[in-house]
Amino acid sequence: MNISSLLKKRNYEYLYNIIKPYPKGVKNRPKDYSQFSKLSEIISYLEVESYNKIVVVASGPSSKTLKLEDNTLYFTTNKAIALVKDYNHAYIVNDSYYMSTYLKRYKPSAKWKGTFFWYTTSPAVRENSTIKMLYKYLGNKSRTRREFLITNEDDGQALHTIHEELITFVKDKLGINYFGVNSGFVTLVLAYIIAYYSNKKLEVYGLDMGENGE
Repeated sequence: MNISSLLKKRNYEYLYNIIKPYPKGVKNRPKDYSQFSKLSEIISYLEVESYNKIVVVASGPSSKTLKLEDNTLYFTTNKAIALVKDYNHAYIVNDSYYMSTYLKRYKPSAKWKGTFFWYTTSPAVRENSTIKMLYKYLGNKSRTRREFLITNEDDGQALHTIHEELITFVKDKLGINYFGVNSGFVTLVLAYIIAYYSNKKLEVYGLDMGENGE
């Protein structure tokens, strides 16, 4: 056993997220997602056509060069949400810790446009305690905006047809067999595809792909 891991603050925060009640603003009323079978329906819901461009924001060094604008739709993940919370944004949650934090502690700003949980599932993934928490939440609760669960599983809750549409796009257009590397990569891929279909300029900040903040 790695004793040092027991002392990590995140482990205790994760436990706190499991036992903590839902915050105010979470309704005991799940939303119906049966009308979302194609990515174009999500694009319409987000009103992407009303923005000049799409910008991906993670929390790496180059995020310091980000200039926030009102006519932009930001796709962000993990703690980078703090950078764009006062501007139009969609939140992509893929990491287990941030997923539990989102479910039990997230209080959206007025500029929040929706949240995406996109990952490839399996029997082992479905046994993950955070994934169980997510399914329980989506089956019984909701926030004011849409919270999209996109996976390969056809179980009545996940938007599996949209998952298939996304990974088919990546294969056909880019020649890549998609898999979720990390939260930043998942955010980039989703934003890229939406920008492509919407004919919008795409900018990227904070993914640690450059040097000296560039």
